[in-house]
Amino acid sequence: MLNKQIKSLLLPTAIAVLAGCGSDTNDASNNIAPVLTQSELEVAHSSVYENANKPGQIEWDFTFQESDDVFTQPNGEVTDYYVIDLLQGVEDPDGDYLSVEDINFIWVGADCSNFTARQNYPEVCDPILAHFGLTKEDSTTWEQDQEIKKYQNLPLVTDPIYGFELHETSLKVTPSKFAPVLDTDQTAELAMVYYVSDGKEQIERRIKVEVVGENRAPIFLHQNEFGEPILDENLEEQPVEDKYTKLSLSEKSSPVKVNLLYGIYDRDVADVKALEAEIGDLANTYDDAHYKPELITVHSFTKPAGLIEGTATQVSGGYREGVGQYKYEFVFDPSPYKDDLARGETKELVFNYIVTDGVNDVPRSFTFTIVGANEKNEPLFDDADFVKTVSNVENTLAVDLAEGAYDLDGDVMSVVDFAPAAGSEDQYGIDTSEVLTTRRIMVEPYAFTNLKPGDTQSFVYTYKLTDGELTSVERKFTIEIVGGQSNLFALGTNSDPGLEQGSLAAGPFAWQWSPTGEDKLEVNAGAARTGSYGLEAKEDNVFIRLNSTGFKEGTFSKNDRAYLNYWVTSNNWQTVRVTLNQDYDYDKKFNLTDIPDNGGKPGQWIEHTMDLVDLDEKVYGDNAKFDFTFQTNARKLDDFSLIKYNYAPVRDLIPEGDFSDGIDGGWKATGTATLEVSEEANRVQGTDDVQYGLKVTGGASGGEITLDTSVFPQGKFKSGVRYIAQLDLKHPTFVDKSSGGAGPQPIYVRVRADNGTMSQKMVYAKKSATAWNTYYIHINNQADSEYFFGKLNTDVNYDWLSASGTTFSIAIPANHTYLIDNIRFFPVPQY
Repeated sequence: MLNKQIKSLLLPTAIAVLAGCGSDTNDASNNIAPVLTQSELEVAHSSVYENANKPGQIEWDFTFQESDDVFTQPNGEVTDYYVIDLLQGVEDPDGDYLSVEDINFIWVGADCSNFTARQNYPEVCDPILAHFGLTKEDSTTWEQDQEIKKYQNLPLVTDPIYGFELHETSLKVTPSKFAPVLDTDQTAELAMVYYVSDGKEQIERRIKVEVVGENRAPIFLHQNEFGEPILDENLEEQPVEDKYTKLSLSEKSSPVKVNLLYGIYDRDVADVKALEAEIGDLANTYDDAHYKPELITVHSFTKPAGLIEGTATQVSGGYREGVGQYKYEFVFDPSPYKDDLARGETKELVFNYIVTDGVNDVPRSFTFTIVGANEKNEPLFDDADFVKTVSNVENTLAVDLAEGAYDLDGDVMSVVDFAPAAGSEDQYGIDTSEVLTTRRIMVEPYAFTNLKPGDTQSFVYTYKLTDGELTSVERKFTIEIVGGQSNLFALGTNSDPGLEQGSLAAGPFAWQWSPTGEDKLEVNAGAARTGSYGLEAKEDNVFIRLNSTGFKEGTFSKNDRAYLNYWVTSNNWQTVRVTLNQDYDYDKKFNLTDIPDNGGKPGQWIEHTMDLVDLDEKVYGDNAKFDFTFQTNARKLDDFSLIKYNYAPVRDLIPEGDFSDGIDGGWKATGTATLEVSEEANRVQGTDDVQYGLKVTGGASGGEITLDTSVFPQGKFKSGVRYIAQLDLKHPTFVDKSSGGAGPQPIYVRVRADNGTMSQKMVYAKKSATAWNTYYIHINNQADSEYFFGKLNTDVNYDWLSASGTTFSIAIPANHTYLIDNIRFFPVPQY
């Protein structure tokens, strides 16, 4: 590295002056100069040392990776930037105001990729240029300039631009803003000498801030229609499986088209597109000498030696603006080898190619295997045992029993001799009713959300395949359901949803505010509902912050559904107020709904649930930043969860909940309640397409509307599984108590067995006679909470899977009318 020299820059006035406020009443004769305490410079991301060649000269260095994007500010706010206090460690004995003056940037040496520098510093640049076969008079391309920079090992950026922002007495560093310009191990460096002044005397300070680049190579991931990685139950990206790099066909099979770039994804390209969405065209922000967009391309495609003509034919490519190539399609035809292979003999053809983003080359291969066949052939299996592992937080899945099987003649295969092992008979979540006609077993993973993360439940079968003439050997098939992790509060960098780290300092929860101004929050064993520890607010009106390190950010998209769940001990304050704070700023909060716990037995644990639907768009996407605040009176809290879930009609236990056919869907009224199918009760009014809902009136004594055993599916209300009853409701008879009315009325949802065992939940209807509202009412048949209206469950240990005569009901209060539409009842994850 070249010796560093001092290079003064002309700064904008706002930065160059950097003057502090206030006045100094001391005269020059008794003024004491500012004093530096070296130990106070030892802050996060920094190192402090004395220059070995210049005794007494203190060097203060900071190092960041470009991917560093979570920093906690002194006020507890979490941001994507780090603020360096240029007055750190300096105090004035006289108490004078301090300011930063006379900033000079340290020159890192001649950049030989620059034409002018080559002319001015030939003694430095000529040997470097000679390494590339160049002279100082030669013009160079952008790519050559980058190679020269890498060889010379100078920082790419040395000015206060992009992610370096100078303020009066601080330096703001946003490492992620260097992502578009830095390759792996390239650096941006801001090194400067400045002076801290009390208005009369100065002390010299030296600082160097380095951001190290992390250019990432293209990878292959499963993505949605927007090109975003699809996450698994642990919210991890899903690499493309080997089956997308392999193809096995009989010599009799028809040609198959394959995209050799299926799943291509480049994180740097994605980051650039996200940054462009935020600040516009990067070419307007980043200097041409630093920034050149990465684009995906394919090169060096190599066919196997001796390949017969017509076996592999390129048919198309695909290009996307700002991304590059995303499609590289070939048709693979096995027929050219039909005369070369005996039955069971194989020909393996490997095609090699390189995928590049212009910086990183990724070797890739595709294997095409051709299997020889006789005139007639029975179905064959790749493996004698077929195992399908399914997480209980995945979407509904259809398993084809011909997976991993093939017929060399290309005949259609069907299932015969299908038999479940003992204990593997159909239950809610497993449906084999169509296996003999469609070869498919339907798996509903949400039916097994009673499984905790890591727990398993297996179903085992044997079967054969036939092509109508010949039959395969017997095959064993196992469906293994595995408990997944859907709790976002368990997937953060410092998650502790059950407070089991045993201290506030170790976990993501923090005291935010309380009336006394003292930290009245602690983790202790006496506050545990489950496990060893819980959280306790020691006075009323305590604000508790759940920092973003305690959960998985960047997971919400438009139309996502989620719910927040936690347990608290009952007291005289009706509810815990919870806010979601955008940009980690409590002033940008919006409130989440909750249910009251008034009437709960003092000290009893009460389950609180609130749904997060129709969230503000600022919490969507990879770059969304938010955290939570819980405002509570003195009480204990434990077992926090934030659960994302999906609704799908196939999961719905209510057959005709939207009443679109103008029929009641099997609902019956009990007690003095009455019901009618009515256009008035449809939520959507004023359309040409006539739609309906239920108009229900409680009558003198009230009653229920019920789906009886002939309509409500039996065996699908399962112990340990959480369900949501979702419905749209309007309360036209509402009159507020201030106007002499009865005020808000309850909405009870109940599931009953014929022996009287009941699981229920109640919420209050909103205070409006004209507005439609959507309610999400959670049924947890193992919650032991007890509210003023009674227990949630009459028997938390009841085996609902074996129950008979199970009904679903909604209670209707006396002398009130509800208009109800779009009733849903479906299982959701809970762990």
